[in-house]
Amino acid sequence: MSSGPREPGTEELADLPVDGLPPDAPERAMAAVDSTPAEPDPDATAHDPDADRSPKVVATAYANALADGEAATAAGLFAESGAVYTATAQHIGRAAVASFHDDLLAGGAVTATPGGQGNDTARLELAGGGVVELAFDASGRIGSARWLDQASAALPHEERVRRAL
Repeated sequence: MSSGPREPGTEELADLPVDGLPPDAPERAMAAVDSTPAEPDPDATAHDPDADRSPKVVATAYANALADGEAATAAGLFAESGAVYTATAQHIGRAAVASFHDDLLAGGAVTATPGGQGNDTARLELAGGGVVELAFDASGRIGSARWLDQASAALPHEERVRRAL
């Protein structure tokens, strides 16, 4: 038996206070296995400070906003400094994100189905191929959305990141 100091366990570390979180950060971390309402209200998720902002809920709300053709609601799910990345452009800041969604949804609604998600990421499968990879900030808002076509989505993550740099 070792008589040295014991390393704290994950459960103990999870209870440590964290400084510098946004005021609307959730009280506890959400995991991909947490339950999700059947149909979250995208507008409430975007604008209500007390709304559930777990990755699964926000990804579903984003997919619903795209399906409803609601560009303002889709953009409202993003952080102020959020970004959308496509193969040809970067849209950084909520105003640019809103403009991207206005242009995208001017051509009609987009059908996206929530796929896998993690503690701070989610993936939407687009009808007709392609995916949207979402990353969330500490407040549960979308920090970045990477819109990938089918060919790019098929590449390993490390190769996609390397090409983007």
